Amino acid sequence: MQKVGLTGSTGMIGRHMKCLLEFHNVECICIKRDSWNLLDWKTLQELDELFEEVDAIFHFGAALPKASNYTNENNQQTQVIFDANVRACLNLAEWAQSRDVPVVFLSGATVYDEPCAKKINETAPKVKNGFGGFYGYSKLLAEKVFDHFMECGLKLVILRPSSVYGVGLGAGKLISNYLNLASSNEIIKLESPQNRINLIHALDVSKAAFLALSNRSWGVYNVASEDNSSIQELAQSIVNVCGAGTIVINETLIGQAPFVRFDLDTSKATHAFSFKQTINLNEGLALMHELKEMRC
Repeated sequence: MQKVGLTGSTGMIGRHMKCLLEFHNVECICIKRDSWNLLDWKTLQELDELFEEVDAIFHFGAALPKASNYTNENNQQTQVIFDANVRACLNLAEWAQSRDVPVVFLSGATVYDEPCAKKINETAPKVKNGFGGFYGYSKLLAEKVFDHFMECGLKLVILRPSSVYGVGLGAGKLISNYLNLASSNEIIKLESPQNRINLIHALDVSKAAFLALSNRSWGVYNVASEDNSSIQELAQSIVNVCGAGTIVINETLIGQAPFVRFDLDTSKATHAFSFKQTINLNEGLALMHELKEMRC
């Protein structure tokens, strides 16, 4: 692997992927919106010029739902998500299959129909209209597009990470909110402290992508951390990292049955390309606290 293309290079996971590729001395062509807006269809010849004879593509680019206007299937935002997350994958898959260029596609655990089930493996039932809304469904549709071309000879890796965090995590996300509160020595109010979630660092997702491609481990793989963290454990870790902040628990909700989200079975990835978590939660949170932006 000497030269690769990377979409979504300005996103949280994309930035970590770019740094990892630089660490391994792999030339990276970063496809940004000004060179390919994923809403626009490209001819095969245009993609030839864009990717400049790369050895593989890491397709991490996607459109995310916006809470302010993502409300129903008739909303314009749904069209944007479909075009960027599904139609663009059709465009890329057709080109990659015809040029014999392997693709690593970043999907997600939102494709699973029961995100709170235990030890979810890659064959678990897929989403119909559940967690993640149309965004989650768009990832599943994209997978189906890639599956079609894989049957026609495309070399493909699909990764389904759990809940990804790291430097560059968007504002308004749970961890970002807690870090901001703790850093300002404010109160973190917990409504459901015993609920648990699997959190995987963006660098570990990037390492999984790199290892899967390097080992030519074509197929679909879950990527997750070894342990699920409760919301209270997460908040306490953030307070410890920041050395500030106070946790207050809403006692009226303590009796509610807790759930675990994205408890993924990663044994397939472990066996195929020796995937393992390398950054624990405390280390990942400390990096987020110390670094305001990703530096390679």
